[in-house]
Amino acid sequence: MDLYLIIHRMPYVVIPEALKQQYRQQPSALTQGLSDQNFLPVKDTPYRPDKLAYLKTLVDQIVREARFNTHMNAIEKQWGGTVFSWLSGYLMSWPFEQSFRLLNVEQCSIAPNDLHTKMPNGTALPYEILPGTITKEIDCASTDGKKAGKTKDVTRMIDWSLALILSQDDENMLEKAFETINPNECSVNQSLSYIKHSPIFLDVELKKSQPGSNPEVALAIWASGALQKKIRHDWDTSLPMPAIAIEGNTWSAYMFVPWTDRYNVRGLVCNLHYPRFTKLTRSQRMWGPFPMGSTTTLLGTWQIVFQLNALIEWGTTTYSKRFQKTVMEGWAQERVPDIEGHSEISRYGIQDLSVN
Repeated sequence: MDLYLIIHRMPYVVIPEALKQQYRQQPSALTQGLSDQNFLPVKDTPYRPDKLAYLKTLVDQIVREARFNTHMNAIEKQWGGTVFSWLSGYLMSWPFEQSFRLLNVEQCSIAPNDLHTKMPNGTALPYEILPGTITKEIDCASTDGKKAGKTKDVTRMIDWSLALILSQDDENMLEKAFETINPNECSVNQSLSYIKHSPIFLDVELKKSQPGSNPEVALAIWASGALQKKIRHDWDTSLPMPAIAIEGNTWSAYMFVPWTDRYNVRGLVCNLHYPRFTKLTRSQRMWGPFPMGSTTTLLGTWQIVFQLNALIEWGTTTYSKRFQKTVMEGWAQERVPDIEGHSEISRYGIQDLSVN
């Protein structure tokens, strides 16, 4: 499944046809603007039939709550509570076996420190509009300290992430593999917190819609830490990674790709092709924003649901297969035989001197 094909175009046929009659009988300001062209044929509906009524209630509810938040100029934490409650509820309607979870990562710092983005003189991340494209560039490169001026670590946390749920066998293998490396490296992502066993496939950052708010910066810094982590362990980096920015009612999707000198933005857009990167730099490009929808209307909210559904399917299929192949079957399995049958060998391959 191609990530670009998922996020580059906002669909308009997104509401399950089975709900058409209910919406037609609902004389409410919520249904204004809906037309027959917005309803999805039954054969194309990606949602569980037994969860449609529940999903409709969730969609109606977030539109009402979002309108209240907008009308009352609610604080950012109120917006966060609205979105988090809705996301949590939505995930209960997922049509397949629950193979992922929603993580609150507000307090999960990027670690170890050398994964942090460093900016000369503490300046903000530079933005550059790429001519002829619909993308922006955020350079998340870490500096080597040789340039004039001081450098400053930038380690902003985002709000939520969606991550795969590993099997118990995979959890056990990871623990064994971690026994062979530095404790400061024992994570499958860019944090050493409670999420260290969680392969993240989608990041979410929320900001109250107001002048000066910019969720892109936090998403870029967080994604940069993930890229540095993959490079450090020689994990595959050729798969673009998605993110969602929420500014009040407006949801937007982004796509992060590592950057090389031979990389061509316009060619990527036209050809929908992601080359395997042979010469990696410590930077990446942030593509977007790609509109997902708005919680000001029912149609806009169903558009968000439709694309969120596709992003989760991508994470639990395409990303999951890549993670299993490159991290579990590759990196982790290569290290497990090193410690089996050698109980006296622990971290770093030295004698275990810990106190029992």
